[in-house]
This record gives sequence, C-alpha cells and structure tokens, in this order.
Amino acid sequence: MGLTQARGPSTKATGVLTASTASVLSFPVGQSYAIVSNASASVAYFKFNDNPAAPTVSPTNFDFVLFGAANAVGSFVMANEVYVTNVSVYSAATSGIGMVGW
Repeated sequence: MGLTQARGPSTKATGVLTASTASVLSFPVGQSYAIVSNASASVAYFKFNDNPAAPTVSPTNFDFVLFGAANAVGSFVMANEVYVTNVSVYSAATSGIGMVGW
C-alpha cells in the first residue's frame, strides 16, 4: 500500500512549536497516513501519539529524528496505514516543522 490509498484533501496538524521544549502537533481526528516534515535549520526529534497533555519526546526519547535542511528541501518521513492523532516535537526551531495527514 502507500499514499496512493489516501483519498481527498490533506488535513494539516496544528499546534505551537516552542524552542527546546516538547511541543505537540495534533489532528482534529486520527489519520491513517501522515507526512512529517522538517524544513527548519535545526535537528528535530519526534514521537507519534505521545501524551498531548505531557509530551515525553526529547533528544533521548523519540520515535524518529529528522535533520535540519541543508538546502531548501529539508527532510520528511511518511507513515502509512497507521493511526496518528498527534506527533510531539523537540527542536530548537519554532517554524519549518509540520505534519499533514489523510
């Protein structure tokens, strides 16, 4: 399977990124496909479906890491056929990081 199974317009996750603090980007409803991107100049650590009230993501506790953009492209990871409600983020960046889902 893959992103070809996704139908309709994407849904953008929302939230506020706070530098060097665990922050959360959330969907209004869970999504089966998600793309997480990092176009910032900083390394970012991520944890899917973390506790939104008390996120635990950190440089030593994460599901995956995306390195900062060495160019205008940045980096991304795609999660297929999962149930994603949020992703917690730990990074020095306050912009350039996002997630969309289907």
